[in-house]
Amino acid sequence: MMDRSNLRPYLEALISNQDVKAGKPDPEIYLKTIALLGVKPAETLVVEDNEHGIAAARSAGAYLMVVEGVNDVTLDNVLRHIRRVEA
Repeated sequence: MMDRSNLRPYLEALISNQDVKAGKPDPEIYLKTIALLGVKPAETLVVEDNEHGIAAARSAGAYLMVVEGVNDVTLDNVLRHIRRVEA
């Protein structure tokens, strides 16, 4: 999804289910990524499109942007969501 949405150049890390023991809805993948980036959950925006990922993001304590599919994942939409969270 990140490649198709042209957001990959903006990412510092990319973690997949192959990098964790427990799959979603366990929050391990998000907690591992948050730790790798050296940020706090309250400084993190997760973009998700399925119920297991949504539950995992919420359990990790991150902000959440729910999307229907790849066409919703644009830089403009992500920035708009960040502005809403910061307000």
